[in-house]
Amino acid sequence: MKDPGRIGAVILAAGRSSRMGRCKALLPLGGESLELNGRGGRNATEALEQVDDPGACENPENPQDRTPHRALASSPACTALGWAVRSLRLAGICDLVVVTGYERALLVPLLEGLCLRGAHNPHYDLGMFSSVQTGVAALSPGLEGAVLLPVDSPLVRPETLRSLVERSRTDVILHPTCCGRRGHPPLVGADYFSALLSAPPTGTLRDFFAQHAEAESEVQVEDLSILLDMDTPKDFHLVSHLASLAASAWARVGLAPAKSAVGSPALAQPDTAGARAADLGPPVKRADDATLAGGPATSLDQEDCLTLLKALGTPPSVIQHCLVVAQVGRGLAQGVASKVGGIDPDRVAAACLLHDMVRSQLSHALLAERLLDNLGLKSLAALVAGHMVLDPDLSLEPGLTETELVYLADKVVFEATIVGLDERERRALLKMESSPRDGPEAERRVHERMAAARRVAAKVEALVGQPLDVSLERIPTRCSTHQRFS
Repeated sequence: MKDPGRIGAVILAAGRSSRMGRCKALLPLGGESLELNGRGGRNATEALEQVDDPGACENPENPQDRTPHRALASSPACTALGWAVRSLRLAGICDLVVVTGYERALLVPLLEGLCLRGAHNPHYDLGMFSSVQTGVAALSPGLEGAVLLPVDSPLVRPETLRSLVERSRTDVILHPTCCGRRGHPPLVGADYFSALLSAPPTGTLRDFFAQHAEAESEVQVEDLSILLDMDTPKDFHLVSHLASLAASAWARVGLAPAKSAVGSPALAQPDTAGARAADLGPPVKRADDATLAGGPATSLDQEDCLTLLKALGTPPSVIQHCLVVAQVGRGLAQGVASKVGGIDPDRVAAACLLHDMVRSQLSHALLAERLLDNLGLKSLAALVAGHMVLDPDLSLEPGLTETELVYLADKVVFEATIVGLDERERRALLKMESSPRDGPEAERRVHERMAAARRVAAKVEALVGQPLDVSLERIPTRCSTHQRFS
């Protein structure tokens, strides 16, 4: 196993955050916020909404004063920067440099609170590449490589970072890849530091990587967070929900961040492996990532689900299919929820919307389960996992479950049209005839899956007192963008 202490990290926090409208590094994640102007704590989403009021960001006694009279996290560890630092340190990467620029004055207390070394880029308006150069130049000598992590991608899992470290070499540039899509952070081998530092500061990382394409390699990870960033308030909404979920899981294994105010944290002295704040939890205590990701289902609205689909590059035709399946799932769940315990129409709809999120991938239902589970969405993960093949015993049992409703909803929709069970089976068999690889075994599987769907449909019909086709006719096929899916 390679020593992560030989790898440094540059955290990029120098930009203007123009689309977000506030300093991304200071955004509150996974904990209550603290109003520096004494307005009291609130959760992360409410804090961001409060900052949308221009008056909340001004000093009433001096409108020119840019001191942040805004919602900040109640602890350095509960900021976007704190989350990024936590993941890096849990991965064993301790030589960290935070590049500041536009909001330097606001970040200084946070850097002190997290025992971090800063490097100021006075030319931040030249672009992110100039900040990468500033950060790499400030790293300790003798490192074998460096992770380049934008502060608006704070949820990257420690396991992903450890995978990059394990594959690292001084002559290789690594990119984490999820479902065929590259994400953050790349890891640049030390052999390329000189070329990076001598490149024009007005260039881009994309250009730099293209010039050294022969050195690039990809590391496959099942971590959707590498594809998520916080460019806009809508992006922040999803990331903040996922952070809250992870914080809840960390609390159960003793890794929750401490509650201390920005500017007066309880700090540990730097150790030989690098500085570490007491806010960031026990120094070496590690829980496996499945444990860290465990916990209750987060609350996702339709826009959050669509953000995940977009990050994965899910084709528009598949998204339209998922939207219709979600509406069917919600309608069926609403019809039986008052008669059967444990049925949440919102959760069923969310699972339906995400069920084909990686349809183009091998064993896509099981892969989607792992991806969602790694984000902490355990209940949604379980529902999505069952949409392809239903446990035979489940459909034979007398009760009705959310898993069965997700399964049934998928089996009555073809592409973006509600067609019912008979027509869906007919079209599935026709599709098989066009593929020479499919034979009698594939046909048998189709009949088995549709038979299971009919058994679930019979349960629904008995509960609502009408044929399934009648229930389907009453389901609208347009989804409101403001529905909450949990």
